Formats: sequence, structure tokens, C-alpha cells
Amino acid sequence: MENANAFMGSSAFAVSGSATGSRWQAALLERPGRSDHIALVYKDDPFLVESVSRFIDSGLRAGDGIVMLSTLPRWEEIRQQLSSRGADLISAVRRGQLIRTGVHNILLNWMGSNCSQSEFNEAVGGLVDIQLGQYPAVRVFSELADVLLDKDNWLIATNAQRGWNSYLRGKAVSVLSAWRLDGLYAEGYGSRLERLYLTHQHILTDDDGQGPGSRASGDGAAASSIPKGP
Repeated sequence: MENANAFMGSSAFAVSGSATGSRWQAALLERPGRSDHIALVYKDDPFLVESVSRFIDSGLRAGDGIVMLSTLPRWEEIRQQLSSRGADLISAVRRGQLIRTGVHNILLNWMGSNCSQSEFNEAVGGLVDIQLGQYPAVRVFSELADVLLDKDNWLIATNAQRGWNSYLRGKAVSVLSAWRLDGLYAEGYGSRLERLYLTHQHILTDDDGQGPGSRASGDGAAASSIPKGP
């Protein structure tokens, strides 16, 4: 744990204090930048569902195309939260603004091709490209890494996040990638976590300050930003 905390202390800044942290987090979710890759590191499902709903709802209102790469149970949680916000999901699906697909078939196709970048661009980026053909900007929620980490597939999860980064270059697309913090506490966790953190430009977490990469904030959430590499 010390290694991960030292890494984050040197490579990112954490926003502490409830008001500042909450505003930074809301702004990032509601107005992500072009080619942004945001890690949503969570311990509690309500934090994940609320964050994703804010990301998607604001995108729908802004006229962005939406791609949901999620398991069915997770989508049902998010769908209910979006509906409670007043989002008209039926209309969004009918006009093609919102596309949802499961993650397991995508992962099987990509892993079956030795996790190549070209296959990632086809299996994952193809759905996003469809939206880019109709909308000026696209937002993606991805559970790819979360599903892989749940099976302890650290290397493939890291490759998936790098695949996003390669695909995103120069595109008007932002990706919110979820991964559960609980599965990260294991032997060798520090170096593994460093590699995962480095595959994102921004990190949002509901960590209480006891885990890596965050300082406790008054509202229970922390935000960090890692400068984009070349």
C-alpha cells in the first residue's frame, strides 16, 4: 500500500475538502474533455451508479452519443437511477442516441484475437464509431476492466485500458471505466495498481482515505488528475 500511495503522491494531485472535491468531480463527469479516459474506482455500488448516471444523463442532455458496455445487472441499476433523474431512455434508444451491449461477448472476441489493438478497435471501437457518425461527441461507460479484474485478469485488464487510450487519440470521445477497489488488495498490489492508474488521465474514487491514491474528503469522495502523456 505504501508504494501505491507514494506513486499517487508524486504523479497526481488529490482534491481534498468536500466542496472543492465535489465540484471537481461533478465538472469532470458532466463536462469530460476530448479523449478523456476517466477511472471510476469504487468500493460502494451507490457511488458508481450515481457517478455513471451523472455522466450519462449530462451527455444525453448535451446531445452526445452514448455507448454503455455493461453487464445487465449493472445496467438495470443505472437505468433506474437515470429514470429517477427524468432521463427519457426509451426515446434515446429509439433515436439511436443510446446503445447498450454486454461485455462478455466483446471480451471473448477480443481475447480470442490475442488482445490485439486492431481487434479492440473493431470489437469495442466499432460501436463508438457508429455513434461518432451521428453525434459530434460520444461518451462511453465501460465495465471491461471491472469484469476482468473480478476474474483476477490483471494483465488483460491493463491491456484493455491501454487499448482505450490508443483508440481514443484524436477522437471526440470520453470513456468512464469502472473498477472495484476491493479486488485490488492483494500481494504485489502496489505495482499492479500503478500500471492501472497510468492508463487513465483522471481518477475518481469513493475511497475513505485508507486506500491508495486518495485523501479523505468531507463528502467521502476524492478526485485526482494525472497529466496526459505524449
